[in-house]
Amino acid sequence: MKAEQIRELFNYHFAMNQKIWDQVISKLSDEQFLQEPGYPVRSVRSQLVHMIDIDRGWLGMIKGDRWRGTSNPANFPDRESVRAYREETNALLKEHLAQLEDETLLERSSRMRGAFEIWQMYLHVITHSIDHRAQLMSILNQMGVKTVEQDLALHIFGGEWPSRG
Repeated sequence: MKAEQIRELFNYHFAMNQKIWDQVISKLSDEQFLQEPGYPVRSVRSQLVHMIDIDRGWLGMIKGDRWRGTSNPANFPDRESVRAYREETNALLKEHLAQLEDETLLERSSRMRGAFEIWQMYLHVITHSIDHRAQLMSILNQMGVKTVEQDLALHIFGGEWPSRG
């Protein structure tokens, strides 16, 4: 795997999170945003904060920091505070990814007892988010909210499936 491929996967990651925010989360009522439908992660807010925490936590471990734990969703009382946290985290990720070099990807993590090569840690962030976006879509569907596709191929095709003729 090469640094440019990791950056492309993160472009997908950022684009899908933004698409979900723009087309779904921004249209929720405050009540829907905080509603706890009984899913293990609970509210949309809790799910989003968890996803952001994981992005930030794994970035820290890639850089050699200790796991910092997860945030209390109650510290983010509204969509604006969650959005600001997401934007701050995205900026940290983008700054880090801009400096990423191919050679770094094969190094072993100092934080994960050498179990992971750095490229695997980046891939974990991507797959973790795909999993949680799918859970989020399920939560939203249960609430009767129209959701969006997050397919990587659809992203590669520029948001529209090619004709099959």
